[in-house]
Amino acid sequence: MKNIQILLLTMLVVGTVLFFTRNRTRLIDRIFVLTFVLAGAVLVSFPELSDQLASLLSVGRGVDAVMYFMLVFLSYTCLQLYAKIRSQDARIVDLARFIALNSVKLPESMEDSMPDVLPDVLPSVLRIVDARKELESEWIAAAEAEAESETQPFAKAG
Repeated sequence: MKNIQILLLTMLVVGTVLFFTRNRTRLIDRIFVLTFVLAGAVLVSFPELSDQLASLLSVGRGVDAVMYFMLVFLSYTCLQLYAKIRSQDARIVDLARFIALNSVKLPESMEDSMPDVLPDVLPSVLRIVDARKELESEWIAAAEAEAESETQPFAKAG
């Protein structure tokens, strides 16, 4: 066994151990990683298998065949990562909306929501507190008249 083979196998083993000890992954991901690592270990240990695989696929050299497989694998990995990022972005947006909607503090009056400069500029009629004071007696009188007409529906018909 050559030095490069020992180095590559050691890197595969260390990478696999780190992957399984630091990541909590789904079963399908673990199977996929184990298959990839075993295929890499076999090709590193027996490099002539890559040449035989290349001749079966009508590719010039074994290295080219391995590179083509790596290109497909890396493309798949990039697409998976992109989909995961998009999913997490959508979840973050939903969470931000939820937090924003649940932490809204509505003002009790219009004056609470206006800056200090505006009440002096706007006419007093536009201020909700003044309008309420001016119109409150009219509202009460209208509500009493409506309630009285509902209790005596035929009083005016006679």
